[in-house]
Amino acid sequence: MAYGVTAYTVKWELFEKYVYGVKTTAILKSMNIYANWHVDLAELFKGTKSITPKKAAEEIVAGNITRTDRMSGGMYRYVLEKMFWKGNTLLFCKKVNPWWDACEPGESFLAIGTRLASSAFYPIKFDCVERLFFDFEEIPLPLPSQDNFPVTSFIRFEKLQELKKDFSAVNLPIECHKEFKGWLDTAIQLEHDLVLYYY
Repeated sequence: MAYGVTAYTVKWELFEKYVYGVKTTAILKSMNIYANWHVDLAELFKGTKSITPKKAAEEIVAGNITRTDRMSGGMYRYVLEKMFWKGNTLLFCKKVNPWWDACEPGESFLAIGTRLASSAFYPIKFDCVERLFFDFEEIPLPLPSQDNFPVTSFIRFEKLQELKKDFSAVNLPIECHKEFKGWLDTAIQLEHDLVLYYY
């Protein structure tokens, strides 16, 4: 099995304000538009006694993380990834939704993130990218530790600006430099943070 890095730009302040703890079913309905995401995750964690993906999504939206076991730690992170992946279509701009005032006129969704291309980072061995995960924050939510995968990293916008000047300390393989610079450029242009997943 091959492993690699998946990258997302995320406007974290919007995520904290309008997703985590917002207590609305609109987000859950939006996630359910995408058939089978919860079925696939449930199958991945089958027999582990992890929280179910649907329950994890409900808890994230409610702002109430109840589980402390490591397997559930992994599930919460995978469910968050589904939210990041749907970042352009998660928050539907409708007057009854709490984020309505933040929507641009004529826009159908309030964009909180974008999935970035990661061809140079897939497949790749973890020791080639470990600095991306060990030198930066974890996702800034009260999530339990996870047993195995996914390994996650959160790089704030301010740090991305520093890295754009010089990311040599991250010690990436030369073949990843162009793509990583592209991640930095995109996130900085959008004034987003960067969330990385390794699995």
